[in-house]
Amino acid sequence: MTQLTVTIPEQYVVITKDEHDQLIMNQQKAIWTMDDLKENLKIKSDEVIKDRLLDRPKFKRKLIELDIVHEPNRDFNQWRFNGPKMYQFIQENWKEIFRRG
Repeated sequence: MTQLTVTIPEQYVVITKDEHDQLIMNQQKAIWTMDDLKENLKIKSDEVIKDRLLDRPKFKRKLIELDIVHEPNRDFNQWRFNGPKMYQFIQENWKEIFRRG
């Protein structure tokens, strides 16, 4: 096995990918609105987001099971999302969210 020595400048740090991902996730707002979700997905239409993500049975089940989404109801008629959890969900399901069909 070959060893490699790398000098890292003082202004940089090395962390694992998992640590990096956790830092990014921790920067997410605690609660997202539909506008926050649209911004993160770069989709302007509520209907497209519902079609691609919120109303797709596979995703809907998982979002409810993981306690990521609050659907509008009589008491609170707005969508609300757990920001860090939704961010992670989007990262893990990116390809499928944007796949047609």
